[in-house]
Amino acid sequence: MMLAHLPLAELATGLLCALALGLGLNLILWFAPPTAPTDFAKRIAPYVTTGAGLGLDDDARPGGWRQLLRPVLDPLHAFAARFGGYGHDLEQKLAQAGSRLSVEQFRNQQILGAIAGAAAGVLLNVLLASAGFLNVAVGLITTLGAAMFGFLLRGNLLTAATAKRQRTILAEFPAVAELIALSVSAGDTAAAALVRAHHNAQGLLASEFGLLERDLHAGKSLQQALNAMADRVTVTPVQRFIEGIVVAVERGTPLADVVRAQAQDARDLAKRELMETAGKKEIGMLVPVVFGVLPLTVIFAVYPGLALLSLNL
Repeated sequence: MMLAHLPLAELATGLLCALALGLGLNLILWFAPPTAPTDFAKRIAPYVTTGAGLGLDDDARPGGWRQLLRPVLDPLHAFAARFGGYGHDLEQKLAQAGSRLSVEQFRNQQILGAIAGAAAGVLLNVLLASAGFLNVAVGLITTLGAAMFGFLLRGNLLTAATAKRQRTILAEFPAVAELIALSVSAGDTAAAALVRAHHNAQGLLASEFGLLERDLHAGKSLQQALNAMADRVTVTPVQRFIEGIVVAVERGTPLADVVRAQAQDARDLAKRELMETAGKKEIGMLVPVVFGVLPLTVIFAVYPGLALLSLNL
C-alpha cells in the first residue's frame, strides 16, 4: 500500500510510534551504564557510609526510584533551571510565596507540567487526524507550544502566589504593627513583643513571626532572625519596619518611640491604599453606567419621538 493511500489516523499513529521508538533508543544509548558519563562522586557513593564532605545528598545515594530516574531527571532539571526562571533565587522565591516545596520538587512540577502539556497537544493532534485534519508542521508546533505552556505555567502560578501573599501581608501589617507598638509601650522587649504578636494575631504575617520565634529558639540573635524574616517577606513597609527595629536595637534608640512611629506610618499607608482602591473602584463603577445605563436611557428617551415621527410621516 502506498503512503499516499494510508488513512490520516494510521499515518499519525505511525509517526508517533516512530518518534517514541527513536526517543527510547536515544535514551538507551545516552544513559545506559556502559556509555553514560558518571562523575567521581557518584562512582564512589556506594562504598561510603555518608555523603559528608563529598557534597552528596540523600538523593545521590543508590536505591529508590530517584536513583533509577536520575539519568533522565538530571538533564531535565538542568534545562528547567536554565529556562524555567528564577535561577539561583528559586529557594528564596519559594519562601516568599510561603511554599514548602524544595527546589527539586518545584523543578519536577515544571517537568510534569511540560509532559502534561505535550500529552494534551498529542491528544489534540490525534483527534484532528481522526477527523481528517492533519498537518505535521501544525501538529509539531501545537505539541511544542502546549509543552512550553505547561512548563511556564508553574512559574506563573508561583509568581501569582507570591503577589497574593504580599497583598495579604500588606493588609495585615497595620494591625500587627499597632499590636507590637502597644506591647513595647507596656514594657515588653523587642523579642517579647514580636513573640506576643505571633501568639495574639492571626494570618500570614503572624505566622512569619512564628518562624522568627523558631529562629530565636534555635539560637539566632534577634538581628539575624529579623534579617531572615525580611528576606522572606518582600513587602516594602514590613521591611522598613524590621529595619527600624534592628537599628533601634543596635544603637540603643528608645524602642517604643520607633515602633509607635512605624505603626503610625503603617496606618497612614493603609489609609492611602484604601483611598487608591476606592478611586479605582469608582472608575470601574463608571463603566456599566457609561456603556450600559446611559445608552438605554438615551434609547428610551429618543425612541418614542422617532416612533411618533414615523407615524406622522
